[in-house]
Amino acid sequence: MSVVFLAGAALVAACGDGGGGNSAELTTSTSSTVPESAYVDLTGSPEVVIEAVDNTFKPQYATVRVGTPVTFRNDGRSVHNVLPVTEGAFPPIEADAFQPDDEVTVTFDEPGLVPYYCSLHGTTTKGMYGGLRVVG
Repeated sequence: MSVVFLAGAALVAACGDGGGGNSAELTTSTSSTVPESAYVDLTGSPEVVIEAVDNTFKPQYATVRVGTPVTFRNDGRSVHNVLPVTEGAFPPIEADAFQPDDEVTVTFDEPGLVPYYCSLHGTTTKGMYGGLRVVG
């Protein structure tokens, strides 16, 4: 199964031009700070895949360009979901649409930070969680 979403202006925080600082604020229930060095730079990729496997997202943090299709793919044996920490950042990917071997593609058309998590195997700050840094 493959589903495609286009996510827009409801991103968590603006990133400006995507350069400069050495940390990126992901707004979660505890407002944790994730260093920029934790983000895998995938800005040169025409499309990006985030794998859900073994109760983790791989990569956990990634930087992508606005307009890049980001595919969440369930490569594990377990059912997962992918929920935005901030409501409206992107349509939730519910468990019934994210069984093993399923994938869902989301395209972000605004820069910002987008934290997400699997509520079946974690919380916004523990277990199975991650984030995207979307840059212009």
